[in-house]
Amino acid sequence: MDKKPTKRRPKRAKKSKFGRLYIAIFVIFSASLIIALFYLSNRHFNAQTMVVTNTKKDEKVEKKPEKIAKKTEQKPVIKFSKDENLSRIFLDPKSTDETDALKQLPKPAKQKQDISVFDALKDINKTKIDKNTTQIKQSSKTDEIKTEIKNEQKIEQKAKNFSEKTEQKSEKIPEKIEPKIEKIPEKIEPNKKAISTKKPKLAIIIDDMASRAHVEMIRQTGLKKLTPSFFPKNKFHPDTPTLANEFEFFMIHLPMQANHFLKPELDTLNITDTYALIDKKIAAVRANFPKAKFINNHTGSRFTSDFNAMDLAYKAFVKYNFTFVDSRTIAASKVKDVAKKYKMPYIYRDVFLDDDNDKSAIKSELVSAIERAKKQGFAIAIGHPRKNTIEVLKQNKEYILNNVELVYVKDIYELYR
Repeated sequence: MDKKPTKRRPKRAKKSKFGRLYIAIFVIFSASLIIALFYLSNRHFNAQTMVVTNTKKDEKVEKKPEKIAKKTEQKPVIKFSKDENLSRIFLDPKSTDETDALKQLPKPAKQKQDISVFDALKDINKTKIDKNTTQIKQSSKTDEIKTEIKNEQKIEQKAKNFSEKTEQKSEKIPEKIEPKIEKIPEKIEPNKKAISTKKPKLAIIIDDMASRAHVEMIRQTGLKKLTPSFFPKNKFHPDTPTLANEFEFFMIHLPMQANHFLKPELDTLNITDTYALIDKKIAAVRANFPKAKFINNHTGSRFTSDFNAMDLAYKAFVKYNFTFVDSRTIAASKVKDVAKKYKMPYIYRDVFLDDDNDKSAIKSELVSAIERAKKQGFAIAIGHPRKNTIEVLKQNKEYILNNVELVYVKDIYELYR
């Protein structure tokens, strides 16, 4: 049999070499393109994350000062009160209190030579606030001074203007002087005849009395009727009752809570004290000072400006037979209102002698106190056992005694009984 012819499969067309090359190039190109796109996208993502992290870091850095600012804002800001009695610095120079603010204030220029009170009067005239005021000439005789002082109201105004120039004054002299004593019951009316027929009376209280050295400083002045005010007895002032008994008349310098005072005395009266606690503290004062009759406040701007606190204190004062003298360490004092409630005379200081420790400033305040006494018949000034204060009082002893009658605080109080 004849064999059938078999069909051969058609041969596949051979691919050209160039076609394969194009395919390889296309594959390589597409692969490189994909890799490039992936690289660029990844780089962009990393850049964004870096920006975010940097902004977060910046925010953290910016937040730090805010935290610091908050901390600084939370710290109590101690403001200097011009009415605050800062006398404690003279007992404890290391104490941290409002007197640090005084160090930042410009101090008045000190005079090369020591001047008398008469020079202080001449300095007051140099303020030239009133162009028509007459100048007071320096004189060594008190009679000549009296003839030159024709208008006492103008002199007082000059003293007021002079005191305003010193930024460290505790209180400006008011244009209108308040009545010295609250005349509520008829029994406490002032003896006007006694005031008008005699020399004007001036009481000078020396606060912060605590040691033998302070007692000797008062004696150096040669003024017999200065009124010392002693701190209550405690472990820091154990000898004050004994020292006080060396004087014919003395007062108690009672610590009361202040607005700004970082180191208060022991047993300071606080506005949060109950009546039982206040009574206990005043009873201890009475036991240690059986002869004492008068009390004035040491610091006390917070306490004396609180009516309820002063009400409780007055209740104890009346119980233990004390008369309170307002040192007026703050203008917003409520002592006058409380004294009225208890039908007690309102007695307060007129002038602080040594808020400014410069001698010329102390002398001008002494002049102001004397002129105040001349105008209203009496006045109360407060100073401290400091070297410059004692020297000014000593050097001007004759001037003081020639112009006023130096008396104790009790003598002024007696005018209104």
